[in-house]
Amino acid sequence: PPKTTGREHYGAAFVDGIFAAANERKLSDADILATVTDFTAQTIAAAIRDFCVVRPARL
Repeated sequence: PPKTTGREHYGAAFVDGIFAAANERKLSDADILATVTDFTAQTIAAAIRDFCVVRPARL
């Protein structure tokens, strides 16, 4: 199963990099937030599907 990672990987520098790359592409803050939120939700759902023996009734 996946392990947790902390601020050493996904801290302020990581977020700054995301915003810098997105701003180069002229993406709005709303688009950036929506993309990161969707990616996070998809990652959590995939981990539950792949690694949880007992799954919730609804994801």
